[in-house]
Amino acid sequence: MSVWDVVATGFDGGFISLGPRRVGSGLGEEEQQNRVERVDEILKQWWEVRPHHRGEGLDTYAKRNFADLAVGEQSLVIVLRALVGKPRLVLLDEAWSGMDADTVKAVHAFLRSSGSWAHGIRGYFK
Repeated sequence: MSVWDVVATGFDGGFISLGPRRVGSGLGEEEQQNRVERVDEILKQWWEVRPHHRGEGLDTYAKRNFADLAVGEQSLVIVLRALVGKPRLVLLDEAWSGMDADTVKAVHAFLRSSGSWAHGIRGYFK
């Protein structure tokens, strides 16, 4: 599965790309389009804060094979997958596993800029 496909599975919680546009099955055209646009949007938002581009563009990155990514990069894609459906609450248990310090900082910036970050655990336990 590509990075794009993995993020797109976050709408339904499965681990297989379904439907003709790989964003879920049994959906109307408008909902499919909304989901495609949301996957593109969240990947673009991440790309704007991502610390390491390695000379590749966003389209190339989105097409990369998930299994070929480093463990930290896979963790990041799973965070994007968790956020794509705009859930009201996400518990990020060990989300930073395998990520280098620059990537963790970039993910924090991404969460803040996307409106997905309300309060870090340190704010609750001082």
